[in-house]
Amino acid sequence: MKLLGFICLIIGGGLIATFALYKVALLLISGPLIMLKAGIVIAVVGLIILLIAALVERSQKEDFQEVDQ
Repeated sequence: MKLLGFICLIIGGGLIATFALYKVALLLISGPLIMLKAGIVIAVVGLIILLIAALVERSQKEDFQEVDQ
């Protein structure tokens, strides 16, 4: 499960980096507005994945603490 969280973090980070590249590309070539919308959607999805991964990791730590006691 921790591996899944790690994979989610990598994917989320990659999506956020992709969004940053979209923003730079838009500044260089003032492309169509749809590119900006796609970048925003990708960034939001990446952030949601990062949040889910963080919550999964936190719940796992709590599970391990209960087992220790």
